[in-house]
Amino acid sequence: MKFVALTVLYKTAPENSSTVNSIIKAFKPGVDVELIIWDNSQSEIIDKNIDIDGASCRYIANGTNESLSVVYNTIIQKYKPIDYDTFCLFDQDSNVPVDYFDLITQNKRTDDECCCSLSVPIVKSIAQGLTISPGFHRFVKGKYWFNCKPGIYNSKGIIGITSGLAITKEFLARTETPFCEKFEFYCIDTDFFLRYSKLGRPIRVIDIEMWHGHSMSDFSDRSNRRKRFKKWSNSWMKLHSDLPFKRFLCFLYLIASRFVLEYRLFKFRCSTNKSGLRTLGGCRKEKWT
Repeated sequence: MKFVALTVLYKTAPENSSTVNSIIKAFKPGVDVELIIWDNSQSEIIDKNIDIDGASCRYIANGTNESLSVVYNTIIQKYKPIDYDTFCLFDQDSNVPVDYFDLITQNKRTDDECCCSLSVPIVKSIAQGLTISPGFHRFVKGKYWFNCKPGIYNSKGIIGITSGLAITKEFLARTETPFCEKFEFYCIDTDFFLRYSKLGRPIRVIDIEMWHGHSMSDFSDRSNRRKRFKKWSNSWMKLHSDLPFKRFLCFLYLIASRFVLEYRLFKFRCSTNKSGLRTLGGCRKEKWT
């Protein structure tokens, strides 16, 4: 079984990426993996082979900071003529278990029989320890899937993040742009899962756990966290723009989410100073910029 594994880096050298190093550790005899590293922080066009700890990888950059959906679609189309079975996606801050590729290989026969085209690991946030993928989509908001168990499920209402996502080539061949390029951040993931569920195909939850640096759970950088929230909220509004009533509910949900974010940022600032000691001194709420 052959895999094409793509990981997207930003301001991180390939040899320093936890994702790249953990994927290389998962290389085993009998598991054919072509690792592609897309660097979104390079200012020049690059397309060459590099060696990391004895493993050959393809290192690519197009000189701009592309949206993840554009990167995914570009590589999927580039490798369309290549003979492979499964396409895997990873962020730069995930830890891939050594048996990741083995388990997908073991499940292939069963997955083919039931037309299951997506496999997702159980992903937990490094910052919070919560299971952040897979989860549920309930009208205009996402919900955690507590006590998620491995198995094959009806995909209706199930969403997840793309880091650790395995997609069959047969499914990717159905469209030129599997990932919608008008969305940003985790809305790209949500839209992909929702469109997949409309096809009526099942989804597999793999019997492994991955730890992931979830950017929406990091409150240490207030300015960057707010910028990310703005971009996410704009995309989330687009995602739920099919019905006026749904747009209105989404608007209310985003207002509530903004207040929750401000409270959490304020609480984080009050609870930790530079020395790591708890303090209430000097706390003030900053304006939304």
